[in-house]
Amino acid sequence: MKTQEFVSRFLALNLRHGYTIDQWFDWLLDDCLASLGRRIPEKDIPPELCREALYAVSGDYANAVIAHPFNDILGVLYQEISNNYNRKGMGQYFTPFPLAEMMARMQFSLDEVKAAALQKGEVSILEPTCGSGVMLLAWMSIIHAEAPELMRYLSFTAIDLDRICAKMCAVQVMAHVLIHQCDIKGLQVIHGDSLRYEVKQVIVNYENPLLTSNVRVLDTSESLDDKPSVVVAYQCEEESPITVADDGQFGFDF
Repeated sequence: MKTQEFVSRFLALNLRHGYTIDQWFDWLLDDCLASLGRRIPEKDIPPELCREALYAVSGDYANAVIAHPFNDILGVLYQEISNNYNRKGMGQYFTPFPLAEMMARMQFSLDEVKAAALQKGEVSILEPTCGSGVMLLAWMSIIHAEAPELMRYLSFTAIDLDRICAKMCAVQVMAHVLIHQCDIKGLQVIHGDSLRYEVKQVIVNYENPLLTSNVRVLDTSESLDDKPSVVVAYQCEEESPITVADDGQFGFDF
């Protein structure tokens, strides 16, 4: 599925059953996070009459991720919502993926990443204003294509003042990790203010249990066929009691 096709299908939900496109987008993010292991507070569970349509667009997003590895699919959608639906935003502008990829290539070389992995056993990457997660996706895209044996050393910390952006970043990184079987070492996504060192909520705190010790750089001649797949191990904090939808069904199904 093309990104624009997914965007068009999603935008068609605006005002369906009386709910705005902002509400549908928030539900989409929660639906995806639920399928990745995160439980939804009861107050945030969508009405039953909306679930069938939500399930369908969540599946559309999964198909778009399959078709376009590491692309900033939700960032494109969110920018469209911000531009055309009178959303009172925060003056945000999301970096186009080709520009993010160019910036990522300017920031590092694969030799530097490999050297850091050999020396420290981990390559820590901080994104203090993560937005949709496009810069992290750009890093992943380059390393996955050119040195996939280094993926297991990547440990991301992403922060954003906008809670929607923090959730969007968490969804996008983990969706690509699981769908395209990229064994990153860890991911922490925080809703907070990186300038004031404020943490309002931890959206996702993921650590790959298979890669927390005895990790080594694979020689490029070694086979990656036996590389372990990701095991999800979330520890998520919520501000209210947590329940799941009565039917137990969420649309973003791997």
